[in-house]
Amino acid sequence: MKHTGYLTSGILYILVGLPGLMLLVLGRLFETRDPYLLISLLGIPLGILLVAFGLGKIGKNSRSDVGVRVGYIGLAFILCMLGSLAGVKLGVEPLMTSVVFCGTASSYLALVALVFLIVAAVSRRK
Repeated sequence: MKHTGYLTSGILYILVGLPGLMLLVLGRLFETRDPYLLISLLGIPLGILLVAFGLGKIGKNSRSDVGVRVGYIGLAFILCMLGSLAGVKLGVEPLMTSVVFCGTASSYLALVALVFLIVAAVSRRK
């Protein structure tokens, strides 16, 4: 996979995690009781790893390619979740089920991508 794929997905994951990180730094994350902001914190380490792969600081291999592809699928679920959240804000309450499903799916996929990328970072380059 090209460096731009790693960099693009890494930057997008960092952007997804910024709101939760800002509230964590300000000490107001747990006051909001918003599970989506807590889930978004997972994007920070994943984004940092993806950017490190993209910049060539860590050697790429087939596991890192799989991690990026799983990360792309997770980003697609995040986009679906944001669209569903917009629908909920506009008054379509049944979309809340989609929000919960997409949030759960994106967090699990981010964990899987994080595991693939950590294994790829500690294994030898092929």
